[in-house]
Parts: sequence; structure tokens; C-alpha cells
Amino acid sequence: MQTTGNLGLKKPEGTDIVDIADLNGNMDILDNAVNGKVDKVTGKQLSTNDYTAAEKTKLAGIAAGATNYTHPATHPPAIIAQDASNRFVTDAEKTAWNAKAGTAVATTATNGLMSAADKTLLNNNTGFGTTAGTATAYTITLSPVPTTLIAGLKFSFKTHIASGVNPTLNPNALGAKAIKKPNGNAATLALNGVYTVVYDGTAFILQGEGGDYGTATAADVLAGKTIGTEGGLIDGAIVQRGATDGYTNSVSAAWAAGGGCWVRIPAGAYLKATAVGNPEIRVTDPNVVPANWLRGVSMFGVDGAIVQRPMFQQVSSTAWDGQKMYVRIPKGAYLLDGLGGNHEVIIQPEQCRADGNIMPSNVREGVWIYGIAGTLKPRVYASGSWPSAQYSPQVAGLGFRPKVIILWINGSNLDMAGYYMESVSTTLFRSNGNYSQALDGTNTYVNNDGFKLASSNGADRWEAWA
Repeated sequence: MQTTGNLGLKKPEGTDIVDIADLNGNMDILDNAVNGKVDKVTGKQLSTNDYTAAEKTKLAGIAAGATNYTHPATHPPAIIAQDASNRFVTDAEKTAWNAKAGTAVATTATNGLMSAADKTLLNNNTGFGTTAGTATAYTITLSPVPTTLIAGLKFSFKTHIASGVNPTLNPNALGAKAIKKPNGNAATLALNGVYTVVYDGTAFILQGEGGDYGTATAADVLAGKTIGTEGGLIDGAIVQRGATDGYTNSVSAAWAAGGGCWVRIPAGAYLKATAVGNPEIRVTDPNVVPANWLRGVSMFGVDGAIVQRPMFQQVSSTAWDGQKMYVRIPKGAYLLDGLGGNHEVIIQPEQCRADGNIMPSNVREGVWIYGIAGTLKPRVYASGSWPSAQYSPQVAGLGFRPKVIILWINGSNLDMAGYYMESVSTTLFRSNGNYSQALDGTNTYVNNDGFKLASSNGADRWEAWA
């Protein structure tokens, strides 16, 4: 069975069996094809050009009365209406835009955008304020306000009070941190001082001060000068001696063993030269005068005035005051040894007041007079009385041991003497009654302090000899 070339209709051949279904199919195809055709209108004919749906839509959009329009190559700007979304750009604006940095973060070598970290640091590097709080716990409100405590945070402040020991600073309640010098020591801040600090991540570090210091103290620096220390400036304590005339007088001196003199000068600095040259120490002592050293001996370039006498010198006068003899010898120094080895002054007999009574027996034992040792042992004597007659008289505080004791006995209005003399034995005293009185140490005794003896008819006075 064959089919048509356009619609594909089935054409049975002479030997084919005609099928009604094929005929019905051909009919449906023809019906659909006819339905899509345009009816022929009198006076009109079909175009040889294809006419598409897009062209139909385009034609439908053309306004009534529209004509064919040729678009010019250029338009003046004035005919174009600008709005918020559409604006003209000038060449100058384009040039400026083209010169802008890119979107990359800026580096030290290339322009670019600022990083968030840099922006935070920038905001925290321009603050200033005046402290509050205490001397050891400062607080401060900075302007502009820092956003966080970040390493590198830098700001300045003025103190409302001098700092105490180990001060801290709390900016905008971000946290109290120690204030330190660059050397790590705690900072010392003055009243109304203006300071700049940088936060190192742990503490606020003072800028521009607080470096290392030496070991000098006030005692090492001239008075009137100052020196920087960990605690700030201090005044020197060294007094400059001879500041106007170049010299000073010593305040004390002491003799040095073996010869010489220790001169103790006032502590201080000796810097100014005198009219004759170097600084001087003038040692003064009222006894350093020529009259106090030998003639022929030079001290500090000055000759002494004391005449040195020979080893022997005769006196020129004497005097007697009834007890002592005065020998007047010439002034001078007697330094040479005499014949006896020591320095001597010879007293001539005719110049000495002679007295034949100067002999050992007239000089008390233990006493020397002009080389004569005394041998005289005088008796020691004491006496006393009692307020009433006693039969056992007692004496105390005598101060020596008596060898002879007399008790004066007042009997029948007659004075009688009772003699007591030490016998060979120190425990017996013999009396003029030809009997011995034993000394028992309690009822009767004789010692270095006194005595106690028995007496007949009572005794009212006594005498004792050693």
C-alpha cells in the first residue's frame, strides 16, 4: 500500500484489501489539514513569504498611525531623562574612580582598604582623659571610647592625684592593668602629670621615661643639684665646702699614735680653687703657736720659741711657806739626761733653806722628803666618855687595836685609873691590879674596832693608845 507525499494518506493498490479503518484515518488527516488553512477572500491573494507568530506579535504592538523611524547615530544629553538609578558620569569622576584603591587590604607597600584590626587599633589610639579613683587604682573615661584592650592600644591621660605604690589603670571599665616603666618597674606618677601609655597585652607601659638609673643617692650628689631615680627627682645632700673662697677649716683633730695628727674635716665636696691654686683645708688649733715648741725646730715653716736648757741648771731663788719649799727655775725645756739618768735641776745648798730636823726619825714611816724615807711611827691615841658610870664599858668605831687602855673610875667622888695593858698573849690583858683579864670575844674583847672590859666601881671615861 502506498501513501501520499504531503499528508501521508494511504492509497490501496489493486490487490490490496480495502480497510475501512484506513479510510477513516485518511479522512481525519484531511479534516485536520483543512482546519489549519486560511479561507480565500475575493480580491486577496496569499503571500509567498512566511509569516511567523513573532512577526504577528510585533505588528500588534505598533501604535496606530506609527510610521517608519530611522534612529540617529547620536543624541544630545538633554533629551535623556536621568533618575536615581540612571545618571551621567563625567570624565573627571571616572578618573577619580579609577584612582581609588582596590578591595584588597592595604599593606605598607600597597594602597588598599583598612583591616578591621587596624580600624580597632586606630579607634583606640587617640583617647585622652583625666583619671579618677584612688592613688593605687586609677580609673578613666577616654574620648573617643576604646572598644577593647588590644595590644598596641595607646592613649594619654592626666592624673588627678599622685600615684601610690604599684598603681593600676582601668580605662572605660575594660579592666584594671598595672602601670609600669619600660624597665618593668612600677610607675611613679605626679599630681597633674600628663602621661602617654601603650598597652602591651599585660600592662600599660609609660612612654618617654622610666629608663635605667644608676646607684647614686642623695649622699652622692651636690646639694642644690638634682638627680633622677626610680622614685623621681631627688635633691643632692653633699655640701660644697669652700664654695666662695676655696678653703675650709677643720672641725676636729686627734693625735695619731707614733706621731702625727688625724685631721677630721667636714664631709663635703672641695671643688673651688683658692687664690693660690688648689682647694685647701686649713687646720686651726690655738695651741699651735711658736711658744709651744723648741727653738730650732720648724713646724709648718715657723721656728719655735722655747729655749732648750742644758742637762744641769742652777736655781736662782727659793721660798718657804712653812710646809713646802718652792724652787724657781728658768723657763725652758730640760731634755738632756743628767748623771742619774733623768732630767735634773741642781739646788745649791746655800740657796736651800737648811733645816737639821729633816731626818728619818722625824719623818713619818712611809713618807719621803727630798729622798729621805721616814721611820717615825707615832702612837695612835683616842679618848671618850660614857653618859653614866659602867661596870662593863664598851667602845666601837675605834679604827685601831689599842695596846694600852685607861678606864677612869669615879668612885666616892674620886677619880681613879684602871690600867689595862696587852700581855704577850693577845687573849689576855693585864691590869694594874696585878691580875689578867681573859678575852672571850663576847663579854670581853679588844679588836681593831674597839674594846669591852670589866671595871670595878664603874667607869665614865676612857683613853686608848696603839
